[in-house]
Amino acid sequence: MTKDNYEAVNSGFFESSIPKFEDALKTFEKPDYYDDKLFHEGREFYRKYKGACIFSMALSVVAGHVFENVTKVMVFTKRTETSRSAFWRYWKTAERVNSWLVDDVFDSSTKGHREILNTVRIHKAVAKKINKEEAAPKSHVWVSQSDMAHVLVGFAGPIVVAPRFFGIQDENELVAYLHTWRVLGHLLGIDDQYNPFVGNLLAIQTTITKLYCFVGVPGAANPPENFHHHTDMICEWAGSKNAIMMYGLDAHDEVYRKTGIKPDKKQLKAAKKRFKLETFGDYFQYYHLMIVFQYLYTFWFVRFVINDVLYNPYSSIILAYVSIWTNELLRYFNFSSSSKSKIQ
Repeated sequence: MTKDNYEAVNSGFFESSIPKFEDALKTFEKPDYYDDKLFHEGREFYRKYKGACIFSMALSVVAGHVFENVTKVMVFTKRTETSRSAFWRYWKTAERVNSWLVDDVFDSSTKGHREILNTVRIHKAVAKKINKEEAAPKSHVWVSQSDMAHVLVGFAGPIVVAPRFFGIQDENELVAYLHTWRVLGHLLGIDDQYNPFVGNLLAIQTTITKLYCFVGVPGAANPPENFHHHTDMICEWAGSKNAIMMYGLDAHDEVYRKTGIKPDKKQLKAAKKRFKLETFGDYFQYYHLMIVFQYLYTFWFVRFVINDVLYNPYSSIILAYVSIWTNELLRYFNFSSSSKSKIQ
């Protein structure tokens, strides 16, 4: 039986990440397991499937708010309080992550190298600030190694366990991509014993599936405080929250059969009921995502349009603000109509 890393990933809730951040800033070195060929093949995978990789990350941004520890830190930073601040937060994150994968981060002259160090500095500053200003919880320390491992899963988790839902026909291509993320996790200050991308492909898929079944599904069935406010701010420009959440819930069906790991039926049913498709917008976005990524994304021209046109950083700004302004106008007219009805 393939040994997964789930227990190890979740054993570091009392292991502060601050010393690891400090080590990462002092010694920017390749880990012992580093494979140059695999690392650069992983970067090539990202370039080839950039749109699918970004969509996988975007899905994690929304669904990841069911992880209470991480969400509390996000609330503490106060950078997702409005739709505009949420957009710029994640736009900058996407640009930063893109530089890690497009550039060779081990070349000190590149933007990717500078940005990964800046990210570690930001994480270290937030960790120190929250530990200074907030009382320590009983069940974990703030910004623990396990919390950082959960964040790392968000960067590649969905596409790894459900490649077909993101237009990946040959899952063996994921091996190099996972190696790249394992190395990036090391550079971000995650000790390898907590790294979720340790092991072969099936072991990693099992680790992520267990995390999803034992933490993600219960969290989706009963979301933590501030889940809805933060995800509402994100979905002002990202689209239907129910469509995104349901796509993620449905995407895991195949990996249940492959790994033999399944969530609690009642909790999964409750999660799907909470995020069921209801409006035309919900259905439109869900089936739009399905058609684009499961059927059309296999064609190189469609990949080009999505990777280089729609997911161009400037196109993203335009599309996001059009969505925000449209939602604001709709709320304004709805409010005006409601006010007039009350007066009459």
